[in-house]
Amino acid sequence: GPKKNNWQTMNSKKPAAHLIGHRPAQMHTMGWSSDSEVAFTRNVTHSPITTLVTKRKGLYYVYCQVGFTGKNTDIRLHSEVITLHESTNVNLTLLIGSESVNSPPSDLETWSASLSQGGLANLKVGQKLYVHVSHPHLVDYAEGKTFFGLVLVS
Repeated sequence: GPKKNNWQTMNSKKPAAHLIGHRPAQMHTMGWSSDSEVAFTRNVTHSPITTLVTKRKGLYYVYCQVGFTGKNTDIRLHSEVITLHESTNVNLTLLIGSESVNSPPSDLETWSASLSQGGLANLKVGQKLYVHVSHPHLVDYAEGKTFFGLVLVS
């Protein structure tokens, strides 16, 4: 009989990536892993320096969530997904999020916050994407708190 084309079969080669945040050796940067149980890359390059590099041009859904936790008070958290292409050599901000954290009721209390963004972007072959945060030492690397990825839409 005719082979059924389900969504997963039809899209099995579609570029996609889901990276999980992991604590880096240097606290002034962010670390990303593509080899945990829930993380993966498919037809996208994961480089420790630039994070993600596209191999195919097209319209992508790009998303990012960064969790923060700390006891510092009165700070402004900031997270952005930046893209760079060698043809222009200019950093462009794709997604940006920010939140102000005011003093918790007690100095002993720990606060937590998440900055989540997602949106569509037309990306070229070789487009580099990376995440920049204002306070890398406050990033929460607990399971499910910090992740970054993309999927080719069309």
